[in-house]
Amino acid sequence: MYALTVPTGLTIAPVRTELQIVPGTVQTGQLTIYNMTTNDMNVTMDSEVFNVINEQYDYSFNATSPVAGWVQFDPTTTILAAGKSKTINYSVNVPAGAEPGGKYISLFASTSIKSNNTAVNSSERVGSLLYITVSGNVSRTGYVLSLFTPWTMINTSMWSATLHDGGTAHFASNYSMSVKTLWNTDVSSYSNSSLILPKTIRLIQGTIAEPKVPGIYKLVFIASLGDSSDAKLERYILYMPIYGWIIISIAVLFIVNRVIRIVQRRREKTKKTT
Repeated sequence: MYALTVPTGLTIAPVRTELQIVPGTVQTGQLTIYNMTTNDMNVTMDSEVFNVINEQYDYSFNATSPVAGWVQFDPTTTILAAGKSKTINYSVNVPAGAEPGGKYISLFASTSIKSNNTAVNSSERVGSLLYITVSGNVSRTGYVLSLFTPWTMINTSMWSATLHDGGTAHFASNYSMSVKTLWNTDVSSYSNSSLILPKTIRLIQGTIAEPKVPGIYKLVFIASLGDSSDAKLERYILYMPIYGWIIISIAVLFIVNRVIRIVQRRREKTKKTT
């Protein structure tokens, strides 16, 4: 049985929002912040541009980018009572000359929390991510750069792939890895979806479910790639559980032993005839 994790401290919702905005216009939105403590909070709102720094999509933030200044909050600071929530309005003002494509801004709520029975204050910061597409000549050009699957498996295994967006805006890649027999009968399937940011490479991973019967199976990987055609790649895998390898090992040892005996008998006969 799994224990239910109850949020504590300062929280924010929604975690992610996607917007499409025409240059020279303003769009508005709302956030909800929650005080999950027994003390009142002074909360400050601010914005930073974010990007990713590796294939695992770890985030980096930039508070000095002019794009961060597109966002205005109402209010910028507020007192949030213990156990209460509050709505924060914001607006995104995209300049008329803004370059079309993806812009990525994190909306942060920050506070200082006093630790129980101590005089030490700790800072807490939570963010809501804005995935903005500035309208215009926008492209979403996806590629599958690599696909790794094991040659053999003895139980549930992992596969991985890297996806690249060579365009100017993000897209959601829906992907699946299916296990099929050599006669294309479905055995199992894993599916998921990930956002791919422009000019980045993202590592995606999933599981290959253990078939019920040993044998050779076909793996079919399919991924949507924005404006590009869907990718479909096929691989083959040998599924042989531990007991199968034990049986094969015993059979090989038996055959080797028989061959050795046959060779020895032939040598003995040769010696007798000479």
